Amino acid sequence: DNSDWSYTNELGAKGNLSDRTLGARAKGVYSGFDYTGEVARQFGRKAGQTVRAWATAVTGGYTFDHPLKPRLGLEYDFASGDSNPNDNQVQTFDPLFPFGHFYQGYQDVFSWKNGHDYKGSVSVDPKPGWRLQADYHYFQLARSFDAWYDASSAVIARDVTGAAGKNVGSEIDLHVKGKFRELIALWFGYSRFFAGSFVRTTTGRGDRDWAFFQAALNF
Repeated sequence: DNSDWSYTNELGAKGNLSDRTLGARAKGVYSGFDYTGEVARQFGRKAGQTVRAWATAVTGGYTFDHPLKPRLGLEYDFASGDSNPNDNQVQTFDPLFPFGHFYQGYQDVFSWKNGHDYKGSVSVDPKPGWRLQADYHYFQLARSFDAWYDASSAVIARDVTGAAGKNVGSEIDLHVKGKFRELIALWFGYSRFFAGSFVRTTTGRGDRDWAFFQAALNF
């Protein structure tokens, strides 16, 4: 009786989960430049399948010596995907603790899982405690046979033939964050997702718009 077993693998078999992640991270600031870099490796077994997955994330930026503190930044995120879902090996990276509305765009249409995320950003601080920022993301699957995952790691779509390609699309995020009279924290923004060929082929969906507003009273 496998009813008490906690995991179902890619082939539909149930079994035990023994998954380990090792990682390293570095960050620093030097004369206006800032950088971060991290890498993670996963290994173990999932319901009898061998786990062999990895991911990396690298950021870099420069803040100009100006009252508005303009900053230009670049980021690249990669997480491995499964080249053959029907073999006995799991190559899809598990981000462990998904975090929405930030790392792969505010629309939550992409995850640190089976994908490449190329990001460029620019920001300014118009006054102390306030920041205006614009981000651009280009999303691409790492493996066309694996799925497209959202920020919660849930499957949005999959083409088991791989014929739909890897182009998920791109996203532009515009957002403002700051404090009003030290008591009220405000955060609002607008995002537009431009659907790529993979999205249009597998789901039939097109571009999408999203806006948000948040206010918090601190006392």
